[in-house]
Amino acid sequence: MDHDFAALTAEERALIAEEERLLEKARASIDRALEKEARARTAARASGSSETGLRSIDALRALREETAHASEDDLPPLLLELSVGSAWPSAPTS
Repeated sequence: MDHDFAALTAEERALIAEEERLLEKARASIDRALEKEARARTAARASGSSETGLRSIDALRALREETAHASEDDLPPLLLELSVGSAWPSAPTS
């Protein structure tokens, strides 16, 4: 994106820098959660389990139900958890 930051005040530039820092922190947190989920899936496959935490349909349904009744303030982490939990299809069982 091409922005003319020179036209902004020092306070506005500081706000943008803070927002960018928070965005990076959120992205890093999401990356860690995805890595943790991947490790859990790998461990579950190695142990012969067909379910990994939020992978189970019942857990996803319960989380969806919780999301439906959650307050507006509680929605962001619940929606993130729901999206991470349903991002990958369950590993096929042999």
